[in-house]
Amino acid sequence: MVRLLNNLAIILLLFALISCDEKPVELLDVVVPPGNKTVLVEDFTGVSCPNCPEGARIVENLRGFYGKDRIISIAIHSIGFDNLHPNSKYQLKTDEGQELQDHLGTLFSKPAAAINRTLSVEDGGLFYTVKEKWPDAIITELDRTSELNISMELDYSSSSREVEINVQFIPVVDINTPLHITALIAESGIVDPQSDLQGVVEDFVHDHVLRDLITAPQGELLGSSFTKGEFYNRSFNYTLPPEDGWWVAENCEIIVFINEFTTESKRVLQSISQDVVQ
Repeated sequence: MVRLLNNLAIILLLFALISCDEKPVELLDVVVPPGNKTVLVEDFTGVSCPNCPEGARIVENLRGFYGKDRIISIAIHSIGFDNLHPNSKYQLKTDEGQELQDHLGTLFSKPAAAINRTLSVEDGGLFYTVKEKWPDAIITELDRTSELNISMELDYSSSSREVEINVQFIPVVDINTPLHITALIAESGIVDPQSDLQGVVEDFVHDHVLRDLITAPQGELLGSSFTKGEFYNRSFNYTLPPEDGWWVAENCEIIVFINEFTTESKRVLQSISQDVVQ
């Protein structure tokens, strides 16, 4: 009798399991909150350009108001208004700066700025050549929602002067377009003559000056398809040249940005800057 009851219980249990409707497991959508949108300002300048310091001051004023982590500036010295002054000690113009300029297009006047490499309202190119229009373009970009979050860790050795650069990013949305990553090093606190509207300023302080490219001018390909919520990283190494009046490690910063790379767009999605020496 006991065995009969046990068998009956097993049969009833099996019947209950078979009769239950199987319900598919619902997968929750990945939610990645966007971080603050940063704006990369590539400021094309020259030491004999009297209007260029005012352009740099416009950007610095905005950085002071909105936050220096929200607006990242690079002073790029290239051909044009590049004649040195009699007391100049340094050549701020670099081949790398010229390569960056050529990568973005033809430039006929300075100062000029590429602002997140968005199309200029002036002529449809990537250069904003009217510095008074820079604030509106920068603020417009600040108001946009970030499409990816980015972070960076630096490990600098004072003995070898090598810096290890580790970049991580997480897309906030699915991205299905080729993306490139560019890394470079800039230096501030370089004291050298500069033309200004009032004349030549002998002890002008040049900040955020492009010193070298760590990647190619067009950057390096990251891929063409990125999934929302996935974790991606990329690493670089760079050795600072010996300090000789400049290349002061404490004055240098690593700047990294990620941009679209198609025939139609070089738009910067996000950028980040960090001092070499913490």
